[in-house]
Amino acid sequence: MKSKLITTFNIQDRTYSIRATSHAIKRMQQRGIDLEVAIGSLFCLGVKQLKEYQSKDQDIAIINEDHNVTVIISFDNNRIILVTVINKSNAWVESGTSTRRI
Repeated sequence: MKSKLITTFNIQDRTYSIRATSHAIKRMQQRGIDLEVAIGSLFCLGVKQLKEYQSKDQDIAIINEDHNVTVIISFDNNRIILVTVINKSNAWVESGTSTRRI
């Protein structure tokens, strides 16, 4: 899956990158969703939750009710990948995807 580097950050001596698929970028543009809202939603999970989901290699649907969006992310080692962003907080979530309301 080809993705665009958005930013990098460090947690406890480990470097992580946040990348966005071309699909996610296209959907954010089509739906008028700011990248900052998607990234902010991801960071609202906090370090403990990010590491937990990463260790389980789970896809996550982050439901941000304040901004009425759902951000779908996945992990590839230390890469956090924005898969897509949906402009509603009551989106259908694929079976096997964890959900987290923030």
